[in-house]
Amino acid sequence: MNPELQAGLVGRVLDHLAAGTTDMAPAERAVAAGRYLSAARYQVEQQALFRGLPLVLGEASAIANPGDFITTDDYGVPLLITRDAAGTVHALLNACTHRGSLLTTAARGCGKQAFTCPYHGWVFANDGRLRHVTHGACFPETEKDRHGLVAMPVAERHGLIWVGLEPGRPLDVARFTAEAAADLDWLELADCVAFRPFTVTCRSNWKLVVEGFVEQYHLYYAHPRVTSAYYSDAVVIDRLGPHQRLVAPRSTMASQAKVGRHRWRLRPVASIAYYLFPNTMVIAHPDHVALVRIVPVTVDSCTVHWTMLIPRAASDATWTPHWERARESHLTTFAEDVALTDGIQAGMQGGAVPDTVIGRNEWGVINCIDSIDGYLDALGQTL
Repeated sequence: MNPELQAGLVGRVLDHLAAGTTDMAPAERAVAAGRYLSAARYQVEQQALFRGLPLVLGEASAIANPGDFITTDDYGVPLLITRDAAGTVHALLNACTHRGSLLTTAARGCGKQAFTCPYHGWVFANDGRLRHVTHGACFPETEKDRHGLVAMPVAERHGLIWVGLEPGRPLDVARFTAEAAADLDWLELADCVAFRPFTVTCRSNWKLVVEGFVEQYHLYYAHPRVTSAYYSDAVVIDRLGPHQRLVAPRSTMASQAKVGRHRWRLRPVASIAYYLFPNTMVIAHPDHVALVRIVPVTVDSCTVHWTMLIPRAASDATWTPHWERARESHLTTFAEDVALTDGIQAGMQGGAVPDTVIGRNEWGVINCIDSIDGYLDALGQTL
């Protein structure tokens, strides 16, 4: 993000603080509770969004070196993500092409050039090629070059690993992130490493969790403990294609009014949240970034993977107490959000609230709704 854009965003925030205002949607929006309850809608979303779009699987630094690997079964698809000797990233089905056994149950590892199936001993290189068939004479028609692991579309971009969940389907991350690319590169995520990730199970529809990240309206009511860090519940919002950027002023923002515009810099005085369509948040704080992936499990449950990405240069033991405090703050604040979204889901399921209303000051939520529904409409999946 260039200095002029940063100064422009700081200026917009300062104007809101002076006026006691915030960015507002043109109109409020009525939203049916069925959006979060319908099993039929959930199945459409699973196929259209989570099989058809590039999805963030994690930070690229998780597999920084050749031989590194991670595994996941998010979205019901067991994946093995590897980096081969040439440095190329591969996304492979974690399933032996003999009988379908998982090749590894390890969450991550390093120095792994090949994977041996624990069932019958078939061996696969970390680029997916089938290297060895035990008792090969018993498989005279099995050609090794046609029985490698199933490759999934994958890309490494903006310091993140992106995957597609349909084999053979083109994955154009550059086009998908075009309007957010400069911002994402500004964060320099490739130079960050993970600090003690955590996972939370939510008893709510995945969209409710996403929507909690894109509005500040609830800040003073749901999170009174952290409000001292923020100047107000004002927010500046910009659409970046199907994605969004939301700038929330921290308590240090007021200091910018005392210095010249040419010295305005955004990140030290704000939290900048990026909604990456359809289900990922990248939240830049002054000294670290939170990567939050909201993964649907059922119509009324989801799993949230939260990773603090810290500068590699500040990852030695002397920094650990600082990062532990930040992590505890994230855990506590998100637990408050989860209690609320779980309660919203329970209230909707009880049938007492057939319709909800989204205020003009919840423009980020309206934008999320429009991104999702606009994409489904374009596919002829109007709901």
